[in-house]
Amino acid sequence: MAIKAMTLVGLDVHARQTHAAVLVPETGEVRVSGLQMAPVEVVSFLEGFDGVVRAVYVSRADFDRHRVWWFPLFID
Repeated sequence: MAIKAMTLVGLDVHARQTHAAVLVPETGEVRVSGLQMAPVEVVSFLEGFDGVVRAVYVSRADFDRHRVWWFPLFID
């Protein structure tokens, strides 16, 4: 049974730009990208990867600048 490679993505989402760090499973390389798109369009970026993708995004509420939330996203 072959093991499928999994792409791991960390997202820092803002209103006008999202920063993405992508761990490339074949090489172990981390690629960083600035995505000039609305947050809702980031899903299409994630769907562009082959195979299984696991992503998390960070969210910080304006009323509490000291708290950061990480939310998992699963794109298969």
